[in-house]
Amino acid sequence: MSTSSHIHGVPAAAPATSGILASIGGLFFRMQAALVTRRQRRALLALDDRMLADIGLSRSQAYGEATRPFFELPGRHR
Repeated sequence: MSTSSHIHGVPAAAPATSGILASIGGLFFRMQAALVTRRQRRALLALDDRMLADIGLSRSQAYGEATRPFFELPGRHR
């Protein structure tokens, strides 16, 4: 069982290791975070306009977010 905290399905921090294992672990962590982020962005497209308004997004904002590249993780852009 992991003791790390999660926010919106994305692990809060990569596991601490060294050397090649750290590289592989870091890659795995980034890919896992990218896939979770992609799934969440695509879920925005399934929301109707009322639901989008509830979370403060327009249809065009949701589309813009959903079509961003999967490797652009929150907090790592702009």
